[in-house]
Amino acid sequence: MKNVSTLCVFLLLTACIPLKKLAKLPEILNENSGIIAVKDGIWLLNDSGNEANLYKTDFEGKIIRKLVISNATNIDWEELCADSSGNFYLADIGNNANRRKDLCIYKIENPELHYRESTFAEKIQFYYPEQETFPPLPYELYYDAEAMIALGNSLYIFTKNRSRPNDGYILCYQLPQNPGKDIAAKYINSFRLKQRGFIYSITAAAISPDKKTLVLMAMGKLHIFSEFQSPNFFGSKKVKHHLLPFTQKESISFFNENTLLISDEKSPLGKARLYKIKIK
Repeated sequence: MKNVSTLCVFLLLTACIPLKKLAKLPEILNENSGIIAVKDGIWLLNDSGNEANLYKTDFEGKIIRKLVISNATNIDWEELCADSSGNFYLADIGNNANRRKDLCIYKIENPELHYRESTFAEKIQFYYPEQETFPPLPYELYYDAEAMIALGNSLYIFTKNRSRPNDGYILCYQLPQNPGKDIAAKYINSFRLKQRGFIYSITAAAISPDKKTLVLMAMGKLHIFSEFQSPNFFGSKKVKHHLLPFTQKESISFFNENTLLISDEKSPLGKARLYKIKIK
């Protein structure tokens, strides 16, 4: 945020698809970085330095549940998604400096099926086989990530490029949904962004309920991929790109086939909020 000029913000705000404000989020969710929409509200998590909890709010931003993940540590939680069976996946995959050797995804039972105050998580501990040094050289800083979806029996991670100079590549990796240790993430393919840098780096992902549309979000842009054969999302026959009003957006989820819910963090531009956007 501090590195974005007033001019960049002005330019983004002048040619963007509109976001409808739904609610201000409570202070405890000022650093939210993952969201799942359910029938009567949303589940959210916070990123690094916060407690290992999930929070559920209604659509007006009121907290209605807190769920403690009893055996988890929030090193750098960056994404939240669910599989077709309703299991939740909490992605501890933030890796700003590309130094981490303890990347982990926590798998928990769908919290909508119980009302316990805490739950136990299974762990999917993994690594990127292509990363050989920690950290890599500046032009190979590809192994940070803030975006993940669940599809079929797999999880798909979309990396956040921190290479210097930034070459714009997003890498897609595949993982099993089963718990385990020392799992090698499988490289699938890559996509090159035309616009690069902080406000265009990928911070969240979502897959539509019909599994036919993938959305990757940056703080200032939305990328929509459709007519693909998974896992080749980047081989989509239809790709659309939309500018977004700039805020520190790190969470996105489909509410239905046509509607996305987006949340952002508290920043100098304003309080953390929940938004919705129509994409069809």
